[in-house]
Amino acid sequence: MAEQGSAGAPGLDLEKFRQMLQQERRRLLKQLDRPTDEEARGESVADTQSELSDYPDHPADQGTETFEFEKEMSLKANARDLLEQAEDALRKMDNGTYGICSSCHKPIPERRLEVLASAVYCVPCQSKLEGF
Repeated sequence: MAEQGSAGAPGLDLEKFRQMLQQERRRLLKQLDRPTDEEARGESVADTQSELSDYPDHPADQGTETFEFEKEMSLKANARDLLEQAEDALRKMDNGTYGICSSCHKPIPERRLEVLASAVYCVPCQSKLEGF
């Protein structure tokens, strides 16, 4: 049976949100375990840019390779951030503070948590932080 309001915001089905967060955690770990194109080939960016050393490198090719590498690194950094947020939310469940706004300490509405299970702020506090 799911825990109903035993810790954190009252009335939340913590087990439902725990499952959502654990599923997101597994997805992100899988994404982080996937090697980048260069890692899969065992190459660095410098290796890929000089692979045709007998031919002059075209600046557009270098730019494309650099862009793709930076894009992959950015996606991995984003996945690491999201993973950290999911793990923080799971820890909050364990210590009884899940679903409570970190700013005003009021319950975060269930509808918000259904959209973003790792939310740490209610909508008004999040809006203030973002300057809206």
